[in-house]
Amino acid sequence: MVAEKPKLRVAPTEHGRAIITATCFVFLASLVIPAFGVLALLICFHGAALWVGYLLRPSVCLTGDLPDHIIAGAETQLRFRVTSTARRNLCQLTVTWDALPDAVEQTGPLFTIDRLRPGESITVTLSILARRRGRYTLGYPICYSTFPFNLYSFGLTHPQQEELLVFPAFDRLTLSGIASEGIGQSSAGLGIASLRGASPEYIGNRPYVSGDSYRDIDARAWARLARPVVKEYHHEFHRHGALILDVAETSKTATGTQLFEAAVSLCASVAFSLQSECLIDFLVTGAEVHDLATVPAGARVRRIHEILASVEPDPTPLSVNPQLRHLLHGVSDLYIIQSADRSGLHALAEWMDCRRQNVKIIELGPLTSAAGPSSPSWPGDLCRVSIEGVLNKEVKHL
Repeated sequence: MVAEKPKLRVAPTEHGRAIITATCFVFLASLVIPAFGVLALLICFHGAALWVGYLLRPSVCLTGDLPDHIIAGAETQLRFRVTSTARRNLCQLTVTWDALPDAVEQTGPLFTIDRLRPGESITVTLSILARRRGRYTLGYPICYSTFPFNLYSFGLTHPQQEELLVFPAFDRLTLSGIASEGIGQSSAGLGIASLRGASPEYIGNRPYVSGDSYRDIDARAWARLARPVVKEYHHEFHRHGALILDVAETSKTATGTQLFEAAVSLCASVAFSLQSECLIDFLVTGAEVHDLATVPAGARVRRIHEILASVEPDPTPLSVNPQLRHLLHGVSDLYIIQSADRSGLHALAEWMDCRRQNVKIIELGPLTSAAGPSSPSWPGDLCRVSIEGVLNKEVKHL
């Protein structure tokens, strides 16, 4: 993507602000004593610095692609290409971001170009780091120069801005009870076996969607329709999964915020680790039920991370209702993520047939001995993890 129609931005440097401050003091002193000669000299000096800097302002073309998403807590390197469009040499160029969202910061030193000849191009690498998930607006970096007096910086800013989606931090986990080799049947009679040994059935073509495997692209149909399409298959036997995230607001304290962020991050990690074993059909966040059955299999985890990037605490706690039970009737693997001080979802877990369905409740709280649900006959799986363990990526097995 090319950023077009840049605008000139002029700003004083640290030395320039010092000279401006000195000019203001001389102006105030000239009201008491005759110091108009010194004041006029300083004003002429500022005018000369602005005029020469404007004549030698950088004329460059900045090209590059802004990312559509990054991961919270992970440093992301972005590459841009700076091409000189001037007829003279450009000196002391600096490429950096002028303004970033509060939760996003630039890491590493500024990238400086000592000299750029006419028509010459150079690739610069800038790094950014997002401290928190969410949706933000990110613009192009600015290329400015302080040559020759280092009093004012003349830079080119680009009005184009794009939405930056910051996914929650996630990690690959080892999920127990998911790699079953036998073919079982759920209470609804749906096949819940793994894809191993299954024979896929071709059902047609559909437009290519981000996340689809390149191996499924139909080259002949692409050439005929002039747009990429993929072959779609139906598996006779497969596992179906669902994720439930209890987003009921616990408290507005720092501990409550950490608990909520840890729950969101853990949900993203479970989805990332579950994708290779089964199809995630539903994501429940509070009172919202997100149906993923129509999303391509390769794009479901990305869709889940997009939802989790902007999820916020819901004052209405999740309740067990007939509609939710009906949706989860044919699910083979269910993961419930909730706070350790609540047990409202145990009733839903007890309702499911844990002999034929893999049901796991993950509680976040102090790292103590995990106790089972209120019902002693509940045969499901319950584990407790600490908030610090999730945020520090110390949890590797569930």
